[in-house]
Amino acid sequence: MVKPWSWPDGQKLQPLIDHLREQAQGRDDIRTEFAGVIAGSWFAKPARRGEDLIAVGLLMLAGHVDLDQLDHWVRVGWERRRRIRTAKTRLTLMMAAPGSESGLGDGWRMGHGTDR
Repeated sequence: MVKPWSWPDGQKLQPLIDHLREQAQGRDDIRTEFAGVIAGSWFAKPARRGEDLIAVGLLMLAGHVDLDQLDHWVRVGWERRRRIRTAKTRLTLMMAAPGSESGLGDGWRMGHGTDR
Protein backbone atom coordinates (compact mmCIF):
# COMPACT_ATOMS: atom_id res chain seq x y z
CA MET A 1 0.00 0.00 0.00
CA VAL A 2 1.37 3.43 -0.95
CA LYS A 3 1.22 6.05 1.78
CA PRO A 4 0.26 9.55 0.63
CA TRP A 5 2.65 11.41 2.93
CA SER A 6 6.17 11.47 1.58
CA TRP A 7 8.73 14.12 0.77
CA PRO A 8 9.16 15.04 -2.91
CA ASP A 9 12.65 13.49 -2.87
CA GLY A 10 11.19 10.10 -1.96
CA GLN A 11 11.93 9.98 1.78
CA LYS A 12 9.00 8.26 3.41
CA LEU A 13 7.50 9.64 6.60
CA GLN A 14 5.61 6.47 7.44
CA PRO A 15 8.45 4.90 9.52
CA LEU A 16 8.56 8.05 11.67
CA ILE A 17 4.78 8.09 12.08
CA ASP A 18 4.83 4.40 13.00
CA HIS A 19 7.56 5.08 15.57
CA LEU A 20 5.49 7.87 17.16
CA ARG A 21 2.48 5.54 17.30
CA GLU A 22 4.56 2.83 18.99
CA GLN A 23 6.06 5.24 21.51
CA ALA A 24 2.59 6.48 22.51
CA GLN A 25 1.62 2.86 23.36
CA GLY A 26 -2.02 3.47 22.56
CA ARG A 27 -2.21 6.68 24.57
CA ASP A 28 -3.85 8.88 21.96
CA ASP A 29 -4.59 11.40 24.72
CA ILE A 30 -0.88 11.93 25.33
CA ARG A 31 -0.13 12.42 21.62
CA THR A 32 -3.02 14.87 21.40
CA GLU A 33 -1.78 16.75 24.47
CA PHE A 34 1.72 17.12 23.05
CA ALA A 35 0.42 18.16 19.63
CA GLY A 36 -1.91 20.75 21.18
CA VAL A 37 0.65 22.26 23.54
CA ILE A 38 3.24 22.52 20.77
CA ALA A 39 0.73 24.11 18.38
CA GLY A 40 -0.60 26.53 21.01
CA SER A 41 2.90 27.59 21.93
CA TRP A 42 3.67 28.14 18.25
CA PHE A 43 0.65 30.46 17.84
CA ALA A 44 1.81 32.61 20.78
CA LYS A 45 5.42 33.00 19.60
CA PRO A 46 6.44 36.31 18.06
CA ALA A 47 8.77 34.57 15.58
CA ARG A 48 7.29 31.48 13.98
CA ARG A 49 9.12 28.70 12.22
CA GLY A 50 7.57 25.62 10.69
CA GLU A 51 9.39 22.85 12.56
CA ASP A 52 6.92 22.91 15.43
CA LEU A 53 3.94 22.50 13.13
CA ILE A 54 5.63 19.64 11.29
CA ALA A 55 5.99 17.86 14.64
CA VAL A 56 2.33 18.56 15.40
CA GLY A 57 1.28 17.14 12.06
CA LEU A 58 3.32 13.98 12.55
CA LEU A 59 1.85 13.47 16.02
CA MET A 60 -1.64 13.87 14.61
CA LEU A 61 -1.00 11.44 11.75
CA ALA A 62 0.14 8.76 14.21
CA GLY A 63 -3.39 7.95 15.39
CA HIS A 64 -6.80 9.16 16.45
CA VAL A 65 -7.05 12.81 17.55
CA ASP A 66 -9.95 13.97 19.71
CA LEU A 67 -10.55 17.49 18.38
CA ASP A 68 -12.11 18.70 21.65
CA GLN A 69 -9.00 17.60 23.54
CA LEU A 70 -6.79 19.15 20.87
CA ASP A 71 -8.63 22.46 21.22
CA HIS A 72 -8.15 22.37 24.99
CA TRP A 73 -4.42 21.65 24.74
CA VAL A 74 -3.86 24.30 22.05
CA ARG A 75 -5.34 26.84 24.47
CA VAL A 76 -3.12 25.55 27.29
CA GLY A 77 0.00 25.81 25.12
CA TRP A 78 -0.94 29.31 24.00
CA GLU A 79 -1.55 30.49 27.58
CA ARG A 80 1.72 28.98 28.83
CA ARG A 81 3.74 30.69 26.09
CA ARG A 82 1.99 34.03 26.69
CA ARG A 83 2.82 33.83 30.42
CA ILE A 84 6.45 33.12 29.61
CA ARG A 85 6.61 36.08 27.21
CA THR A 86 4.96 38.37 29.76
CA ALA A 87 7.34 37.25 32.50
CA LYS A 88 10.37 37.73 30.21
CA THR A 89 9.20 41.22 29.28
CA ARG A 90 8.76 42.18 32.93
CA LEU A 91 12.13 40.72 33.84
CA THR A 92 13.82 42.59 31.00
CA LEU A 93 12.31 45.87 32.14
CA MET A 94 13.31 45.23 35.75
CA MET A 95 16.85 44.27 34.82
CA ALA A 96 17.24 47.34 32.63
CA ALA A 97 16.47 49.53 35.63
CA PRO A 98 17.63 47.99 38.91
CA GLY A 99 16.05 49.54 41.98
CA SER A 100 13.16 51.05 40.10
CA GLU A 101 9.68 50.18 41.27
CA SER A 102 8.17 51.13 37.92
CA GLY A 103 10.70 49.01 36.05
CA LEU A 104 11.55 52.00 33.86
CA GLY A 105 14.47 53.24 35.90
CA ASP A 106 16.21 56.53 36.47
CA GLY A 107 17.04 56.94 32.80
CA TRP A 108 13.36 57.10 31.96
CA ARG A 109 12.70 59.79 34.57
CA MET A 110 15.79 61.72 33.55
CA GLY A 111 14.78 61.62 29.91
CA HIS A 112 11.40 63.11 30.73
CA GLY A 113 12.33 66.39 32.37
CA THR A 114 13.48 65.32 35.83
CA ASP A 115 16.86 66.89 36.65
CA ARG A 116 19.20 65.13 39.01
